[in-house]
Parts: sequence; C-alpha cells; structure tokens
Amino acid sequence: MKPSRLSTILGLALLSASGCGKAAPAQIQQELPDPAPTQAQALSDSIRQMDTASVFCKDENNCVPGAALLVAAHADRLERCTGFLVSNRILMTHRDCIPAELRHPGAACSNRIRALFPASPLARAETIDCDRVLSISDSLDPANIADLDYVFLSLKTAAARKPLKVSTDGVDTMELNVVRFEPTSVTEPIGKIATVKCKSVLRSSLLPSYTDSNSPVISLVGCDTPAGSGGAPVVDASGQVRALLQPPISGSTLGFVYGPQILDPLAFATNLTCVEGPIGDLSKTPPAGCLVKPNRASFLNAYLQNIASLESETRVLLSEKSKQWQPDSEFANVIRWKLASRIPPNKSLTSSFLDAQYFPVPDCFNDPEGWYRRFRTLFGLEVKHHETVKFNLPIWQVSLTRNSALQNQLSINLAGYPATTLDFEPKAVRHYNSGKVSLSTTVSGSDTIEFKADSLPRCSN
Repeated sequence: MKPSRLSTILGLALLSASGCGKAAPAQIQQELPDPAPTQAQALSDSIRQMDTASVFCKDENNCVPGAALLVAAHADRLERCTGFLVSNRILMTHRDCIPAELRHPGAACSNRIRALFPASPLARAETIDCDRVLSISDSLDPANIADLDYVFLSLKTAAARKPLKVSTDGVDTMELNVVRFEPTSVTEPIGKIATVKCKSVLRSSLLPSYTDSNSPVISLVGCDTPAGSGGAPVVDASGQVRALLQPPISGSTLGFVYGPQILDPLAFATNLTCVEGPIGDLSKTPPAGCLVKPNRASFLNAYLQNIASLESETRVLLSEKSKQWQPDSEFANVIRWKLASRIPPNKSLTSSFLDAQYFPVPDCFNDPEGWYRRFRTLFGLEVKHHETVKFNLPIWQVSLTRNSALQNQLSINLAGYPATTLDFEPKAVRHYNSGKVSLSTTVSGSDTIEFKADSLPRCSN
C-alpha cells in the first residue's frame, strides 16, 4: 500500500530528530534557567560589593571624625552599619553587623568587615579593614525584648583620626546626639554620616525597665533607627559617648510587646556603663543595676497594667462628662444622665476600650418640682401626658497617644454630635415618680443609637 502524505511527513520528522540527536539536548540545556548561586558565590559577591562602598559627611563643619560606615560581607548580603573609634585601633558597633560565623572573640575579620571614615576638615578619608573580633555581647535571650548589644573590633592599622571618648557615668534623662550612617542608595553601600538630636527618657511606657542611669538598655525619643544606623554612638553635649544605638526592633517583637498602638519612632540603645570592654573605664565591673534585663513578660505586664489604669481613669472622666452634660433646650435639667457605650458597626464585637464610642443616656428623672411646669398643656391647666424634645447628643471617642516623655495617655475626643429625639411622660413622672422614656438618634446612614426604658425612676437624691 502506498504511504500517505501524513505518514511520510512524520517519518521525515523522526529521521531528522534521530539524525541530529547531538543538537537537540544542547538546545534544551540552553533553555534551562540559570542555577541559583551557591552560598560561596553569594559571599564572594558580597565581598566584591565592599569595594563599591563610599561615605561622606552630611555637614563637613559638623562631622565627627571617629564615626564610620561599616560594611560587612555576610553569606547572603552586604550589611551596612555605623561604627565608631574608641581608640586608634579599636572600633565599636552592634552585634548583628558581624557575620554569624565571626561572632566570637578571636575571629579573624579581614576582608569580611571594613571601616570607611569620611573626609572632614579634621581628617582625611580612610578605609581600614577589620583584623579581629576582640569581644562581643551574648546573643539576645528570647525571654528579653532587648539586652546589651555591642562588639569590639580591632583594625588592621591605626586610624589617623581622633577616637571618641567614652563615658561610663550612665544615662539619665538628657539631651543627646546620635552620629549615624544614613544611606543615600537603596541598593549600593553609599551614604553619609549625619548627626540627629535625641532625648533619653526614664520610665517611659515603651521601656518600663529603664528606671535609672545604670539600666542596661535605654529608650530614646525624637529619633528613629533607619537602615545602617545600628551601632551609632549616642553622645552627650560634651561629645562623650554614653550609649550605642541598637538596630531596629522587628515588627513581630513590637506587636508582641506593645500591640498595634505604636505611635512614635522607637529607639533603644546599649548603656555603655554596663559594657565590659578592652579599653579604659570599660574594663571596670559594671554596676549592679546592669543586671536588670528588659524581660518580655514584665514588659507586657507593665504595659497592660498601665493601659488598664488609664482606662479606669478615663472611664471616670467619661462618666463625669455624661453626668454634667445637659441638652441645650427646655429639656435641660429634666434628666440625670449616665454613660453608655457601643461598638460601631465597622468594628469587631471583641474590640477594646479604644474602639468603643461613649455617649450619655437617661439614668433617672430629676425632681419634677424643678421642671414639670415647663411641660403644661396649651392652656396651662395640667402637665402633659407626652412630650417630645429634640437636641444634639455628644458621642465621644477615646484615643491612645503618647506625650513627649513617651508616656501613654488617653484623650477624649468628640466623634459626633447627631440630632436626637427623646420622648417621655412628664405627667407620669410628676404623679407616679417614674415614666416611659425613649431616645433615638441617627449617627450616619443606617447607623442608629436607641435607648428605651418603660419605667425610668426619679433620682433618689
């Protein structure tokens, strides 16, 4: 039988494929994606990227010569940090700046960590490789929200610039400056050394363990911790380093400790009075207060207790507001009011004190001798059976804020003042010491507030 046109074409295709068998696999191989870089390749890339780093002074006339940009080649990235000289050959920064495999005393850090000092009127630009890790703080205990965080590095050669002077006098509430690296590129290790103002705050709601000048971790207000700022010197008015800025705290940690109400930049720093190091006063035994760690459980308990106390105080204030409020109409002084609350429709039924709205509702009728004559019939012969009055009902919202000392505070704000209708029975109250009352207001759209009482009594006093 004569082969069909289709079978001939298929046969030629198969013959072509078998005759060119060496070309097909090569073509397939070229179409495969490039393999993922190995850890060694990634580290090699990080080391090469160190050569692209550069730093300058934001203000050459106000530049601290002993502050530096540190670049550290990690296995998966190039880390940018701030460091500072405490002697011509010794530099401080924070622990996580150092690659994980080098976080132990004696580790050789040449070609893995480099310090770049900017040019200024007081010193020329310098780039110096790290030599060894001299000492380093312990890894963070999971039971603590924060702890001492520092590392001392020796440099390959002495820096030709003046180191910063370290103070171990502790940190009380005071005005401070943070001398930090600020990146000017998202992808490249390039940026500037800048000075920003901060203030240390004792007994803040964000760090209740910071109770005196010898607490190991301090809180700062007025400055944040952008990428690369960790390890920065926190200096006093005389230029002495009092603390070392810690890197940003993770969002998961913040959520666990403080909940969603984080309204201010949050900055922690290591108190140098609690640091043991290889130079001068840092070689002394730290004071006993340094042993009090910022424990997670105590953090949370202190925070919740503070909020509970504020809630209690605010409820009293709200209650007083509701009792003192009177409608601006002839209905004034007829009713004594009490505080009520509700969860707005756009909130969860399990919402907190801060999500609720608060407003006055009738509690009892004041003595009718003081008001019932206002509600007589047309000819003034008797008190009315039924009366309808209109006024505006205040709706209050509670908000959590923090003052300049990072202390929590609750404020009461007017969230609405909707038109309201209230029906009641003047005659029943006059003769029977109680009466029906109903209140209705439309907050917005279909969102309404209603209150009803079949027999609201006269007030007992």
